Amino acid sequence: MASIKLLLNKQRMLNDGRFPLVFQIIHQRRKLLYYTKYRVFQQQFNNELREIEYCESSAYSVKEIAEINRELRREYKKLKNRVLELEKANEPYSVEDIVESNKKDSRHSYN
Repeated sequence: MASIKLLLNKQRMLNDGRFPLVFQIIHQRRKLLYYTKYRVFQQQFNNELREIEYCESSAYSVKEIAEINRELRREYKKLKNRVLELEKANEPYSVEDIVESNKKDSRHSYN
């Protein structure tokens, strides 16, 4: 079973101090970083709840943050459902297979 976590990619700090939000997908010791379109400051990201919080330095309003969190939860569920589909097929699969359906419109990197 693959593990999926929403994280800040702290290795890729932007010039303005923000970090890209990524889904880290690990399966069979292979890791893939699936980039979202969001970039936030470290103090905006709640690592325990895995969501964005409002703070004074935020580029987003409270309403925008709520919508972003909803969108991130939808994306997480989509990835999780893809894993369940692959598991149900009872055939070997890779981390690439998990994001296959979203590959066309997103960037990802391997580590």
